[in-house]
Amino acid sequence: MAPYKAIIFDYDETLRLQAETRISNDIVLLLMTLRRNKIRVILATGRPHQHCQYLLEEQLVDCIISANGSLVMTQNKRIHAITIPQPKVETFNNFCLEQQLPNTFYTESLLTNKMVNDDITIGLKQALNLKPTDLDLYSPKLKTDIFVMCAFCEKQADIKLSQSFPDMTLIRWHPKIVSVLTTTVTKVNGIKKALDYYQIEQENCIAVGDGLNDIEMLEYAGMGLSVGAQHPDLVAAADHVIDKVDRRILTLF
Repeated sequence: MAPYKAIIFDYDETLRLQAETRISNDIVLLLMTLRRNKIRVILATGRPHQHCQYLLEEQLVDCIISANGSLVMTQNKRIHAITIPQPKVETFNNFCLEQQLPNTFYTESLLTNKMVNDDITIGLKQALNLKPTDLDLYSPKLKTDIFVMCAFCEKQADIKLSQSFPDMTLIRWHPKIVSVLTTTVTKVNGIKKALDYYQIEQENCIAVGDGLNDIEMLEYAGMGLSVGAQHPDLVAAADHVIDKVDRRILTLF
């Protein structure tokens, strides 16, 4: 068996359950034990960095890969970042305003054009457990790094979006939400940057996830663990299926 030196966790429904505002005390103890045992603990999430920053501040993880792989940060250093050019951001914002689409922009936090309808109300609640009023207003004057752009709309809007942004990648990860990203952005590319930084080979890491967007990282890692068996494609990509994340993971090291 490979000597595993790192473990990569998805966040939502893997470490943090939907009903919780943060990870449970049992997960805190697990992460502390892993780090005490000199295992690198890496978080890989589609969320903005700020939503998980407390894990770095409390020294529960070594590194956070956020915005679907666009941003990789340790507690004190930005390892990797792929930003969307400002003209492209402004074009997207204008497109959404013209089409009457609410949107969000992933900086290290989350910004919006403040348009509100059922799509953003439902999408934010189901995907991130947020309300539109929780978000700050986007303005081109901010000149902040943008990593991911999201439009809140039904699937039929995807055609017009893809025609308007042919050089970007569109990912529909929720019935009400489609993300627009730079083509080189993936969770696995972010993971590669983190492992390179810590000088760890891919066969020496374990990846743990619960959703279809985790398939690529489970296939990439030396060992992939599917949390639950609700997605047949995820199970097929995994080496093992577990019912939940708990201290049994320690037996793998």
